[in-house]
Amino acid sequence: MTAVAPFYTGELEQLALVLERLPIGVIMFDTKRKQVAFVNAAARRLLHPEPLRRGRDLPEPWRRFSLNGYADRLTGPGVAPDERVELDDGRVYVLSGITPQRTDIGAILIEDVSERERRARAEREFVANAAHELLTPLTGIVGAAHVLQAGAKDVPEERERFINHIAAECSRLTRVARSLLVLARAQSGEEPPRLEILTLRQLLGELVDLIEVDVTVRCDEDVTVFADADLLVQALVNLVANAARHGSGGELVVEARERPGNIVEIDVIDTQAAGPNLRGFQRRFRTAAGRDGGGFGLGLSIAQQSVEVMGANLLLDGSSARVEIPRGLPQ
Repeated sequence: MTAVAPFYTGELEQLALVLERLPIGVIMFDTKRKQVAFVNAAARRLLHPEPLRRGRDLPEPWRRFSLNGYADRLTGPGVAPDERVELDDGRVYVLSGITPQRTDIGAILIEDVSERERRARAEREFVANAAHELLTPLTGIVGAAHVLQAGAKDVPEERERFINHIAAECSRLTRVARSLLVLARAQSGEEPPRLEILTLRQLLGELVDLIEVDVTVRCDEDVTVFADADLLVQALVNLVANAARHGSGGELVVEARERPGNIVEIDVIDTQAAGPNLRGFQRRFRTAAGRDGGGFGLGLSIAQQSVEVMGANLLLDGSSARVEIPRGLPQ
């Protein structure tokens, strides 16, 4: 406030004090000379390191959006709409303008909506992920229930088999729901994943019980990873499903090994398509668009999101995949 107080007296000084304390950036400017008349602390922080001082020209802090151009629209005919500014570092600002009336002073308000945007994106992804991931166990439960209703309940052996199937799918449903909630909370910033030292061989045993395709597991008993169990299992389930759906039909192998730098590599291998040595992992998986198709759909996107929030990497080579994840080390 000391920087602006000398320029105001009485009511104007009180107004400046209020504006200075607002969490939204405020820039008042001379519409004729395009010079800053007032700037509050929030605006200086949001536009840092651009110099914002009274009497200086309006800066151009952003590569893809002109602040001076927006100021021009405020003084032109019509009403200047709010503008959304997306920065290279992921931050998102919303600009609003106050058109000058019978004065040469206009105002630009700058609000940082990055956190709100991240939460909204996490909510959208959660809905899409949930619809995709919950469909398989729910379909299994509904199908088994219909078979029981159709008469299987009257045959003891059949009744037992389908009841066991429903119980297994319910357990799978619980794990999927739990992993999706952990993922959504981590992406929104509400709560980080619960990372702990896990015995990988035991975790891969759970994976085999959850999937409906034959897979061979190769992993030493003493290999450990630093991960969230639900997220890692869910990611690997999706990777195995992707390899089975889009692979050659050959043997599927999940193979894990420790590497220098305290990294564990977990390979999901379509042996007939890629060969057992897998030296072709050169493309990091970043995004996926649309439904599952060609090996790059929502299932892979969920796997990528899951490993990313744990500080791991996902790489692809056709229908085969590799997860690079930190090794579990004693604290």
